[in-house]
Amino acid sequence: MQRRDKKSNRARQGTVAVLACFLMIGMLGLVAFAVDLGYMANSQTELQRSADSAALAACNELHYGGTPGTPTNLSSYAAYAPSVAAQYAGANKVCASAPGLGASDVVVGYMAAPGQRGATIDTGANVNSYNAVQVTVRRSANQNGLVPAFFSKIFGNSGEVASATATAAFIGNINGFGIPSSGSGPAA
Repeated sequence: MQRRDKKSNRARQGTVAVLACFLMIGMLGLVAFAVDLGYMANSQTELQRSADSAALAACNELHYGGTPGTPTNLSSYAAYAPSVAAQYAGANKVCASAPGLGASDVVVGYMAAPGQRGATIDTGANVNSYNAVQVTVRRSANQNGLVPAFFSKIFGNSGEVASATATAAFIGNINGFGIPSSGSGPAA
């Protein structure tokens, strides 16, 4: 009986090594997927940061800095906003390169309710009432190049399309600060 056991053990030698090789290939595939997915998530965060800074800087250009009481003319400020947005978008690198903005990536106009989610920008309003800027930063085959893939190139994927949009607006109905009435506020 002992002879038979030794024979069957010899026949099974090496099966664990073969099994380990197949499992190692699967594990390497999962690690490669995780690296590519992590890089895509990081590039999305970089795109959003770039769009946020560009929208805030461009919206700041809409602020009228003239003498109080003089007529407001924001046409030159509104015309300058897209170039400021492009400058700030380019200052925030995405995937180690400065993104450029297309002609339709910067929308300047009037937003009636900036505090409400989903409020739209009216580009046909009077230029002197413009208070909002929307900036879209994208990486695609046509603009700024795809977000590169590292390991998924094995499966024929050279990269992914990604974009981020940010909107910044001035709220014009602020009348200043005041002392809360009794019974209201955090101390009540």
